[in-house]
Amino acid sequence: MSRERKMRLRAKDVELVASLNDSSTANAVWDALPIIGHAQTGGDEIYFSVPIKVEEEVNAVEAVEKGAVAFWPPSNAFCLF
Repeated sequence: MSRERKMRLRAKDVELVASLNDSSTANAVWDALPIIGHAQTGGDEIYFSVPIKVEEEVNAVEAVEKGAVAFWPPSNAFCLF
């Protein structure tokens, strides 16, 4: 059974709500909440390290849509595109 899980991301005056999918990576993120990090920018993305380590999902994709939130396993980073 799929469950809807949402998390709030805040940076100064900006706040957004992200929905987590039903994957082992999303489960690890959910279990680690709350997470406090220091954001950095690179290209068109904002990212910050998170205290989780997971292997890349079998069905992971390299390109995501603008506005997506994703996890990048090589750097244990949460990315906002």
